[in-house]
Amino acid sequence: MKPLWGLAGSLAYVGVVALYLRGEKRMGLFGRSLPVFSFVVLVIGTLAALIAALLWALPHGPKEPRIPMTVVSVLILTLGFLSARFHQPLEPRARRLAVALYLLPFVVMTTFGVVQLLMPDPGAAYRAQAQAQVQAQPPAQAPTTAPADKKATKTEAEKLMAEEVERAKRIQTYRQEIQTETRVLSKGTYREVLAFRAKQFAEHAPNEAGFATVLIGMFLLGTWFVRSGVMTNPREHLPLFRKLAWIALPIGVGLGLASTAIATYHIPGDPKDGFQVATGLLMMGNLPACLGYVSVIVLMVHSDTAFSKIKILAPVGRMALTNYLMQSLITSFIFFGYGLGHWGMGRARQALYVFVVYAVQVAFSHWWLGKFCYGPMEWLWRAITYWKLPAMRLDRPEGDGSLRAAELPAP
Repeated sequence: MKPLWGLAGSLAYVGVVALYLRGEKRMGLFGRSLPVFSFVVLVIGTLAALIAALLWALPHGPKEPRIPMTVVSVLILTLGFLSARFHQPLEPRARRLAVALYLLPFVVMTTFGVVQLLMPDPGAAYRAQAQAQVQAQPPAQAPTTAPADKKATKTEAEKLMAEEVERAKRIQTYRQEIQTETRVLSKGTYREVLAFRAKQFAEHAPNEAGFATVLIGMFLLGTWFVRSGVMTNPREHLPLFRKLAWIALPIGVGLGLASTAIATYHIPGDPKDGFQVATGLLMMGNLPACLGYVSVIVLMVHSDTAFSKIKILAPVGRMALTNYLMQSLITSFIFFGYGLGHWGMGRARQALYVFVVYAVQVAFSHWWLGKFCYGPMEWLWRAITYWKLPAMRLDRPEGDGSLRAAELPAP
């Protein structure tokens, strides 16, 4: 049943995205004409706001969903108003939707993280006790203890203790999983590593399906950069790249530094370690930082100074797929147990490793493209895409035959 709901949700999501990108029909709401996309989003946001108001109005209603529902309704309503306000013109819609799809999940993550930090932690008094009990002997049922706060009732104390015991069990399971992962990846055979990764994929894939929203946003942004001519003719768009370098890059780096100042790792069992806020800020900063870095490189390539020497890296980009797969093979051999087993290498040695591998790939890319038109994987990808054998060596003309076994070059 869950896969069917997931498929239906995905189709609905794609339909809503397409409705914003190409939809021109309008509907009336409160005497105003709105795009259908904005109308749908505003209706959903209004329903969420009504539910949030009902939760706050009920004296004995559930308390946990009050703040999350309020935050979600505000974000949805904001998205609806912005989509109505900036629905025209047609050309920048893909760019605007891309940025919204990328930022929205991380804005939600950061907002909930801030709420979590500001909310009181009623289970703090029971956390150490619950962890000690679980480590000694996980109880069959949550024990009852006298509440630390005299105002708390016995039922509330039991509930808090049960939650902390369950949290302690999850922490213990998490630590065992980390130990298993370290053992398998640092000492396991290729078969063991493959089985471990397959199990992880099966367990995590459903929960990470939401990341598709971010990926769709990134693809839409890339599509806009290409179709608008920004990347195909960068010299004519140097003012845009300068703005991105001076504005987007500082914002992205600033958000990254703020994230690092808040937290760099998660403390299991501590809901107030700030890691969720830090992760949200970091992910929000990744997009402007990426655009800023790309802009700096474009400006360097088109400058008349010594910075233009960065063109030496161009062959690496022309063989991006080959180098990416090569990095995966080299890294798995260096770090996993079926290779050299350097899993857990220190940060300083990791930096040296990255520098050496990348330098080797720069040299290899120059040597290869001095003899061939494409990288090995790029040639294969091009052949499959066009179903036609392209010329491989620089001294041979472009092939024009279809991809048939009889036309493959002799070994």
